[in-house]
Amino acid sequence: MTAWGLGVFAIGLAWVGLWRTRVRWAGVIAMLGGLLSPLTAPPPDILLSSEARLIAVRDGATYVQARSGASKFTRAAWQNHLAAGPLLPLQTGEPPSCGPETCRIERNGTVVLLLRGKSGAGDCTGVALVVSAEPAREECPGIPYVDRFSVWRNGAHAIWLTTAGPRILSDRAVRGDRPWVPGLPVPRRVVPNLPMAATDDLPPALED
Repeated sequence: MTAWGLGVFAIGLAWVGLWRTRVRWAGVIAMLGGLLSPLTAPPPDILLSSEARLIAVRDGATYVQARSGASKFTRAAWQNHLAAGPLLPLQTGEPPSCGPETCRIERNGTVVLLLRGKSGAGDCTGVALVVSAEPAREECPGIPYVDRFSVWRNGAHAIWLTTAGPRILSDRAVRGDRPWVPGLPVPRRVVPNLPMAATDDLPPALED
């Protein structure tokens, strides 16, 4: 359910509870409108979980790249949200745009390169966005990316491929800057394990 749909549903529910005449049935119509609100918003073309262990791609069917430790709850939630059938494993040739190391996903004239391995990005020509479960900062210089560090900082991501380019929405962007939203994570500083500096032997103190 969309945010505005949830609001309409809540208003309709309150209306039904407050009125006792036939006017109350207008609230039922509002509630139905709220329930149908997801039909007005197209589902994202690419989803990344908060740890990038799950990456879903809509390309005809819905395909999922799952890594060890991926959340079964998140996978089930995606399946319900996308109203998809079984989530198929992302592999070479499925979808057809996927090779052994990369998937080249194109929709509405926008191309996204999904990195599957660690051997490099390959051809970055015409790519508007790079997506990877690993750090991808250096893979296609000058091209925006969503990678392991992106979800570490801002949580799960949803991506729509539009005629104007990729539209990216993160969990942090949805929740906003509010007191109950955790701040940006701070990288841990690694203290180098260096030996103590050598000290010169001092002469014994002179006696009077």
